[in-house]
Amino acid sequence: MTEPLPSYAAPPGTPTRRPAREGWLVADLVIGWLLLAVGVALGAVASFVGVFSVMMSDSCPSSQDAGVAPCDDGRIGAGVLLATAGHWVVLVVAFGAMLWLSFRPRPLVWVPLLAMVLGGATFVGGEVLAWSGVPAHG
Repeated sequence: MTEPLPSYAAPPGTPTRRPAREGWLVADLVIGWLLLAVGVALGAVASFVGVFSVMMSDSCPSSQDAGVAPCDDGRIGAGVLLATAGHWVVLVVAFGAMLWLSFRPRPLVWVPLLAMVLGGATFVGGEVLAWSGVPAHG
């Protein structure tokens, strides 16, 4: 009276699906998101320091001083903007990449590490750009 249950197993030779997340992928996922949180904290520090970079224009002479070149306010402003906001642009792109990679069985810990390096590069580039707007006083 009891009939055997139908078999739902794949026929031999059919490729089987891997589990959704393996152990190392879960660890990679957790470490990746924690590193992105560290990147957000570093971005906050970079923005805080970048805001104070506007004070490098304090040493600029006024336009009435004879023989001394005035500061390039546009260059200083662009450098301060890059130093304060560049890291956040990189982090938003990294956040999108992390969301996209989180649903694929691929490593993603490299994304926040790359974001921190690129964010640091935007900060340093902004500072260099801002300093280039201040003439050398001799």
